[in-house]
Amino acid sequence: FSYFNDVYLPRCKRLRFPAWMLFNDNQHMKEYQQHDFEMNRISLLVPEEQYPFDICFHIYGEKIAFYSYRSASLTGVLIEDTYIKKMQFSLFKLAWKCARSFEANRKYRKVELA
Repeated sequence: FSYFNDVYLPRCKRLRFPAWMLFNDNQHMKEYQQHDFEMNRISLLVPEEQYPFDICFHIYGEKIAFYSYRSASLTGVLIEDTYIKKMQFSLFKLAWKCARSFEANRKYRKVELA
């Protein structure tokens, strides 16, 4: 967690391009979403009951990283493969397009992934 707070978050703030995130629609994530501008990210909320996110993932370069923040099972997997990255990114674009239709994301209805 110290890496997350001391290294990861400051790096996110310096990114040239925004991060695109999908979060579960719950109070904790709504509060986290309020920091989108300062974190240089755009995040959408999806119904937690229908689409529970128990892990997170990032796509960057030709890599995809899966990780869990649960204290009992802190786990991370990094895969560097063009084809896996392309497939995951296609799935993410599909999920993003669907997430824009939820009422919680009204202000982002026209935001397309770059």
